[in-house]
Amino acid sequence: MQYRRASVLSQDIILVESQGMQHWLNMQLSKLTNVAMNISYPMPSRFIWDTARKVLGSDKIPRQSPYSREILTFRIEQIFHSEQWLNSDVSELVTQYWQSDKNTIAKQGQQQLKAFQLAQAVADVFEQYMLYRPDWIDNWQAGQLNTQQADEVWQQHLWMMLVEQSAYHPVALQDEMLSVLEHNHHLLPSDIHIFGINTMPPKTLEFFEVIAQWVNIHLYHLNPCVDYWGDIQTEKSAVKQQLKQLKLKKLDTWIQQNDVGHPLLANLGQQGKGFFASLQKLNGFEISAFDLENKSDSGHTKESADAPSCLQQVQRDILTLNDASNAPESVSKIDNSFHFVSCHNALREIEALHDFLLGEFAKDPSLTPRDVIVMCPAIEDYAPYIQSVFRSGRQQAVEGENTRLPCTIADRNQLDAQPIISIFLELLELPDSRFEVSKILDYLRLPAIQNKFNLAESQIETIEWWLKQANVHWGRDHAHKQQVTHNCNSDAIYTWQWAIERLLSGYGFSSEQAFTDDLAYMPHVEGQNALVLGQLCELLEQLQLHARELNQTRSAEKWHVYLTDMLADFFEVDEQEQESLLIIQDAINSLTERTKKAQYNQPLSLEVIRFYLQHQFSQADTSSQFLTGQITFCSMVPMRSIPFKVIAILGLNDGVYPRQQTPISFDLTQYSEFRMGDRSRRSDDRYLFLEALISARNKLYLSYQGRDVKNNAVREPSLILKELMGYLVHGYGWCFDGENSNINQMPLHAFNPRNFAEFGSYAVQWHRLAQPRKSPKILSSPWVNDAENDIVTTLYAHQLVQMFVDPFSYYCRYKLGLELSLKQTQDTDVEPFELDTLLDYQLTDSISNALIENAPDTDSSSQHVASVIRAYRLQGALPENIASEQQLEQTCEKALQLHQALSQCAPYQRRSVVIPCDNLQLSIDLVEGTQGTLHTRPTSKKAKDDLMHWLVHLASCLDKQTQQNTFAIFTQGKGESLTIEVTGYLQDSFVDISSISAQLANLVVAYQQQFSQPRLISIELMQPIFTAINKSKKLDIHDITALKNDKTLFNKWVDSVEKFWQQNEHFQWLYPDIEALTANYLKDYQMSIELFQPIYALLQRDLTL
Repeated sequence: MQYRRASVLSQDIILVESQGMQHWLNMQLSKLTNVAMNISYPMPSRFIWDTARKVLGSDKIPRQSPYSREILTFRIEQIFHSEQWLNSDVSELVTQYWQSDKNTIAKQGQQQLKAFQLAQAVADVFEQYMLYRPDWIDNWQAGQLNTQQADEVWQQHLWMMLVEQSAYHPVALQDEMLSVLEHNHHLLPSDIHIFGINTMPPKTLEFFEVIAQWVNIHLYHLNPCVDYWGDIQTEKSAVKQQLKQLKLKKLDTWIQQNDVGHPLLANLGQQGKGFFASLQKLNGFEISAFDLENKSDSGHTKESADAPSCLQQVQRDILTLNDASNAPESVSKIDNSFHFVSCHNALREIEALHDFLLGEFAKDPSLTPRDVIVMCPAIEDYAPYIQSVFRSGRQQAVEGENTRLPCTIADRNQLDAQPIISIFLELLELPDSRFEVSKILDYLRLPAIQNKFNLAESQIETIEWWLKQANVHWGRDHAHKQQVTHNCNSDAIYTWQWAIERLLSGYGFSSEQAFTDDLAYMPHVEGQNALVLGQLCELLEQLQLHARELNQTRSAEKWHVYLTDMLADFFEVDEQEQESLLIIQDAINSLTERTKKAQYNQPLSLEVIRFYLQHQFSQADTSSQFLTGQITFCSMVPMRSIPFKVIAILGLNDGVYPRQQTPISFDLTQYSEFRMGDRSRRSDDRYLFLEALISARNKLYLSYQGRDVKNNAVREPSLILKELMGYLVHGYGWCFDGENSNINQMPLHAFNPRNFAEFGSYAVQWHRLAQPRKSPKILSSPWVNDAENDIVTTLYAHQLVQMFVDPFSYYCRYKLGLELSLKQTQDTDVEPFELDTLLDYQLTDSISNALIENAPDTDSSSQHVASVIRAYRLQGALPENIASEQQLEQTCEKALQLHQALSQCAPYQRRSVVIPCDNLQLSIDLVEGTQGTLHTRPTSKKAKDDLMHWLVHLASCLDKQTQQNTFAIFTQGKGESLTIEVTGYLQDSFVDISSISAQLANLVVAYQQQFSQPRLISIELMQPIFTAINKSKKLDIHDITALKNDKTLFNKWVDSVEKFWQQNEHFQWLYPDIEALTANYLKDYQMSIELFQPIYALLQRDLTL
């Protein structure tokens, strides 16, 4: 470029095939010359078209080709709907594909979508014909067919209709331009530079060969081999040739001609082989810039103080066409320039890579993040893990140094990378939406929608709580519900209209729960929260409006106006999110521009608009995030043969790479013979791997998922990777089998000690879990306080019960503020269809409470039952179907039987009592009847009920300062097998009041000790023990000493402990090694016997009221 013939002010033209190469080349030129400016980087097809406009006249040739894939799609789709096409004899096969019943607008929209999708596929095929089969195009226009395929007939007819509209397609344009260049060559630039392109269609190469008569064509390409390798063959091709020569009895001749080559170059370089062979035929001057220093006669590098690495030696073997596997003496050259890694999943691949790079940066101070590139077949498969591992930041164990590695992710499609774009596409589906509550909440959680409707994050939580209480599930209103369910009898229950009406009525008319004939008011909205409800209503109105408006078909211009307005109706972004709206607006603008250039005048359905925009947003963004000075993560894209010190390739899995590409059924090229320059996805991927192999300067990191994540079974790597491994085995003594394998097999989990002992992991957050634990972590943890430091003035009975049911979960939640349970309440989009266990319990409890408070006798019971059921129905809590009526009857029957048992103690009095107990007071709710204090729940009795019943009894006695009768009433079974179980503590249970006070004090002290350090003192573990004691004829429940020393009971308790540990996340977190607790097993068991024995020893069973 320094020796240009043109003026200093003229623009330099460098042809590249990717924006990544353009960016890298610009930086390199600026580094060499201190400035890189006035340089144009067109792609070859763009350059040829622009040159044609100069030569033939810009008034004659449009700026953008009407035969570009994007414009051609609209032109073809419009032809599909034309009368000329529909009446053609050859169009029947195509027309049958996309035409269907035209009775409804929805059907017509699907028709147009199928036609558009077919047009897009045909446009793609035609573009390939113009590039790789230009003679077919000429034959079609001459009235000749090229194949015997039936699909060619309609394709030729369609092409001729396109040519009638616009005769200047790229093939004809190039031919006409070349024919007049003899007189117009002064319009050509003086120099053209073609950089980093490893393949080119023959027609394109022909163009540059012709204009080279008047223009200096500088072609810079990365040739993997210094020697001619156009006749090199793969092993498969060689075998076929060998069989052919055997038949001709010319095997000796074949061996002499083919005893040369390199297996990696032969297998991986097929795509480039044809291109470089074509270049050899051109009339040009070649300047070789190969590095062949220190090359010995045998092809191997001479030994020196600075001997090449195995990677460099393999690169030199390919460069010199030297097959090391055929060397007479095997050379052992195993080093760390190749790094093979096998993992169980994509996350572990990223974690292993992160540790590897940290090690490389630590060993080589000159290595910077910009020197590293990481490639994978599909970047979207790894993007979430890159975000979490590389961008979350890790803290190093030494002096808290931050080990966060700066990185960027290129080639992401905007649909996955930008939440606003994803939500925008979902909004386009509003006409088909059921308006599920989870979907609306997803909209509300988007910051851009929150800004538009003046909502804060805390207010979204309030709305979420309202909707949960309102039992809204799906549906705009009753009409929408009827439309979706095809049931004209559906009412508004569970819909948004029904829920909003309840909230508004509750705000306007009632401060308490109230009912009308068909509506249950919700008094949940108060004061300034009315503004929040108003914003929610505004959002719902906008959603309903656009759900109706989107169903209309419009011209492209009207869709442009409508979609732009729709953006303004829903989104208000800050500077950081502005890019998302620009991407959406650009896609909308492109629709208008392309339809105009295609002269498209058909109305477009919503289905086509959705498909078009989704296709636009799904394209990889290759223009940003590439080579930004950080570690670059990207997809494996052709024409990116850029040198890096460290190149990593992930996801080299069998069946995944090379990537498969299913050909379109009507693509005629699959039925024709292979031609020089033809491309395929598999060949592209093989050549990409070869380019990566020769572009890595210091290290090549190769990773695949070599183990099954479920059963640890061995999984094969990609065939490409196996070919490289095979070459290293035979040529340089590597081993990839057995115990001495050079593959780094990473453990399944990041906290496995092998990660730190063998692989030197930097993941300090996992290092803590990898340490062997000889004692429970809780004993040495800095956040454990002594019991006297946990100042609690009031202890509620339910808290004490929770502690002794599950002391470990209680400790984590209320002492540490730690919740490990994976069970989370999720928004339900489906209305209830049956009475589940929880709803059955709640309804039975509500009926029982209503009867206790309002019906001391059974005469008015049915009225109160009906009142409760009506309230539940109006609140949307009960299923709206016939099948649930039988369940409802059983629930009512259970509540009535429970009330009948309770009525023996009527009238009742509810009150809360506070019992002083040492340094705190115990608060408990009591239900007192004529025969004693009651504890009841409308379900079968559980261990926690035994403890609560005991607390009720102790509190009742201490409150009255005299011994009391206390009864527990539960239900057993259901339906016809339903029974009422009554147990109790009678007045003669204790000797005196002081012993009652001692029992309560023991429980409170044990609670305080457990809150300081939880132990295995749980009534959940002890209930089966005391049940076994009561059933045994040999054991006496009153003999505490014998119970403490009974080995059978103790072993049963130990078994329960181990099962308890396996099922409890908090227990496992506090005690990762349960063996650390075995020393305290006997002590905890004996303390549990002492603490809980009175509960079961004094309990009277099978009582009647």
